[in-house]
Amino acid sequence: MSGKSDRDRRQRIAIVLILLLVSGTLFFFRLGTSGLFDADEPAYAQAAREMLETGDWVTPHFNGRPRFDKPILFYWLITLSYRVFGVTEFAVRAWSALAGVLLVILVAWAAGRTFGPPADLWAGLALTTNFLTPLLARAAVTDMLLTLFVTTAILAGLEALQKSRSTKWWAGLLWAAMGLALLVKGPVGVVIPVLALGGLLLFLRERWRAFARLVPWEGPVLFAVLALPWYGLVLAANGWAFVEGFIIKHHITRYTGIVSSHAGPIWFYLPVLLIGFFPWSGFLPSALWTAGRAARWRQTGRPTDRLLVACACWVIGVFVFFSFAGTKLPSYLFPAFPALALLVGAPQFQMRNRQPKTGQLPPHPSPLPPRGRGLK
Repeated sequence: MSGKSDRDRRQRIAIVLILLLVSGTLFFFRLGTSGLFDADEPAYAQAAREMLETGDWVTPHFNGRPRFDKPILFYWLITLSYRVFGVTEFAVRAWSALAGVLLVILVAWAAGRTFGPPADLWAGLALTTNFLTPLLARAAVTDMLLTLFVTTAILAGLEALQKSRSTKWWAGLLWAAMGLALLVKGPVGVVIPVLALGGLLLFLRERWRAFARLVPWEGPVLFAVLALPWYGLVLAANGWAFVEGFIIKHHITRYTGIVSSHAGPIWFYLPVLLIGFFPWSGFLPSALWTAGRAARWRQTGRPTDRLLVACACWVIGVFVFFSFAGTKLPSYLFPAFPALALLVGAPQFQMRNRQPKTGQLPPHPSPLPPRGRGLK
């Protein structure tokens, strides 16, 4: 038993090192050699530079005018990066790249903890090597940091559903991560975990007890302590201008109308999903079929089934929520990519006990739905 435990530990360490090498190379290599592009990177870079120069840590400014497109945390982090690396392209993008690496390791940890090897390897590779992830990890935009926090929140919520002495700790992490997500990109940082975990609760037999584990009184208090002070300060400093710019224009109007000509049909995110998650999108039918079986058979008392169903709710929730938004961008779908990677990395149940021979790659689930009676 001790030998097997040591072997599993070495295997997991090796997988983490492989994923660190692959993701670190893809996300950090020559990160600062190209100039800032699009409209967002220069705006974040300049706003953080003005914050560094003026010392105004409450209201971000772009060319001297308040900029209420996003909350404050990303500006704070870039300003901190400027202090360490100087005002450079690398400093602007470093937090996205770091968040990308941490996100890959987090997803691999969740896959390995729930399914065991080799799910952690395949989930990590699926998240690292799809088409969209490296693009966002190498750009000074908020999407990677947002996705790291909402993924942390959802996975912490799943751990909190376990009956253990650490339930309150995981619930606290859930609420803390949602608070940080609210400081990165606003209410969507709360909406996505609610869609994923709320959807899962609908499939649980003891849903009210599960809900109570997710919402101890300390959780909302921690959320409020982390997220609300800045909102109060910026509202006091700017009044109606903040309400109009941040809440009305960049949240209500962005969802109900079209901002900056970023429109699209209701099926806009279908090609984004297929192309953005390529080459792993071919495995999605089998992965979603397996998750659907877990929900249909209502075997969500097991951690494996809970993760599968939560990931399905996560993907569907993000896809549907943003499909009905008036303003559409490919990056809006990215918070669902960790769930897609977990679904792809989850081994088929009949392969779970199959051990690869020495020198062979671990078995990967087939892109086709498995035959048989379903989950056992």
